[in-house]
Amino acid sequence: MSEDNTFNYESAMAQLKQLPDLYKEAATICMNECRYAVVTLSDKCVAAYEVAKCIYFCNPDKYFMP
Repeated sequence: MSEDNTFNYESAMAQLKQLPDLYKEAATICMNECRYAVVTLSDKCVAAYEVAKCIYFCNPDKYFMP
């Protein structure tokens, strides 16, 4: 998350390199799908939840949140 409560897409994509190979492809797809998932900019916790929820529902079988 960025200071303005938006999803920091560039940072997330850079961190994907550190994921186990099992999760990389699915995580890349879900990061792209959930890039604009944040709707609630007024609350960082809610914004983070919105991103995590989107990533989970994108591919529940490959969900990975370190």
